[in-house]
Amino acid sequence: MNAVPSIQAATLAYLRDVLCAKHGHPWVVVVCPNTSAQLTVYRQFQNLLAPAGSTVEGATVTRADGTKVSVVGGMDDDAVPADADISVQFLGWGTDVASGTGPIMKWYKRCLPS
Repeated sequence: MNAVPSIQAATLAYLRDVLCAKHGHPWVVVVCPNTSAQLTVYRQFQNLLAPAGSTVEGATVTRADGTKVSVVGGMDDDAVPADADISVQFLGWGTDVASGTGPIMKWYKRCLPS
């Protein structure tokens, strides 16, 4: 048996942890390259990953306590309102050099206080 988990299994475990964890921020955005396996896995399993009592709309899971977690592609501008108070995490960028740093910088700047 292979001891190294597949990208799919590792992604599912990570996203489940992010979706279920208590965050110190009302809205956490996980940004992946648009063509990444991680984003594909999330879109395929987001309804199953959502914690009990939460709702799923588009890329966003609204948890029972009202906090939100969105998993988006780096170029997805419409998934999260521009004026939303967000915290950002990045997933899958180490394997996607072709996407460049533009999307990373865009989302990083969105989470800075204005």
